[in-house]
Amino acid sequence: MIKKELIQNSKTSIKPRWNRVLIKVELQDKTEHGILVNANSDKIIYETGIIESVSFLAWFLFSVGDRVAFKSYNLDTIEIDGEDKHFISMFDIISNV
Repeated sequence: MIKKELIQNSKTSIKPRWNRVLIKVELQDKTEHGILVNANSDKIIYETGIIESVSFLAWFLFSVGDRVAFKSYNLDTIEIDGEDKHFISMFDIISNV
């Protein structure tokens, strides 16, 4: 039986569903209008971030506070209370950093 404390060890009240994790993105290169800039557009962009919350299916691989590298083209972004929240599938996370 999975303990509820393992799943709800988050700093935020937002809980991702299924195989998603909530990530605070670090060091994104954006213009003042919010457009992502990539000097090498022929390569896949990898970003780093800190996990803020994990879903039921991802808790055994990742924990809150883990710093990870992930594919940035597949972010789902939602604005809540004036702050952008980024959700990503656990399968798009490349490695712990």
